[in-house]
Amino acid sequence: KERTNEDAGNRLAASGQFELAVKCFTDAIRYNPMEFKLFGNRSLCFERLQQYGNALRDAELALSLEPNWIKGLFRKGKALCGLKRYYEASLVYKEVLKLDSTSADAVQELKKAQTLHLMVGADPCPPHSLDVSL
Repeated sequence: KERTNEDAGNRLAASGQFELAVKCFTDAIRYNPMEFKLFGNRSLCFERLQQYGNALRDAELALSLEPNWIKGLFRKGKALCGLKRYYEASLVYKEVLKLDSTSADAVQELKKAQTLHLMVGADPCPPHSLDVSL
């Protein structure tokens, strides 16, 4: 049953039906609450639905089960950006780049988060901490 729900959720998410996909992933999680990818997939759906708090919660749940999962970290960064927590997002993208220095997506998202942080001036941090280098 869990596998069926997961497959249906993946198909629905791929076709942009994120609300229905969330329901499928939620059902799959009931059957297998230790499967980190289910939380990660549901996090993606929540992020696309602009439910950033839920997206962050699920990304963090996925990472509690699989701490160095790159997709989970990436989804956490996207959720933090959605919540306008740009500095925290930039730290997460730096973590991604420590694990995979070739991730062009992480470089792009890191630059975006840093730019938005500077433009908005939210969540204060020292300027030197926005260094793009690792």
